[in-house]
Amino acid sequence: QGVLDGRAMKEELVAVVPAGLSLAVADGEQVAVVFEDDQLVLRFIDWHAQHVEQQFADVLAFRWSSKASVNTPRDDAAYEVLNSCWLAEELALAGATLSDDTHYVLCFNAAKVLEILSRRVAG
Repeated sequence: QGVLDGRAMKEELVAVVPAGLSLAVADGEQVAVVFEDDQLVLRFIDWHAQHVEQQFADVLAFRWSSKASVNTPRDDAAYEVLNSCWLAEELALAGATLSDDTHYVLCFNAAKVLEILSRRVAG
C-alpha cells in the first residue's frame, strides 16, 4: 500500500504547462515519426499547409495513442508535463538522474497524441 500511496502523492504534483516549442500541432495532418539512434524526428503538415519538422534528442521513450496519459487543457496544443511519473520511471530504469529531460505531450486533434520523453528542446 505504501507504493500506491507514494504514486498517488506523485500524481498530485504533476502539472501540465505549455511546452514552448516553436510548432503548432492544432489540425496537424500526415504525421510521421522516425526513430533512430535515440533521436526522434517528427514531421507533419500544419493548419497553414506548411511542412513542419521537429527533432527530439536523447529520447528515452515515446508513444502514439488515442488519449494523453495526463489531462491536458486542450486537445490541440503541445504541453510539457512537470513531475512526470513516466519520466521518473524511465530515468530510474536507465540508471539516470533528471537533468535536462522532459515529458512532452503533443495533442494532434486531427489525429492522435504523441508523447515523448527526451532532452528538452532548445527554444
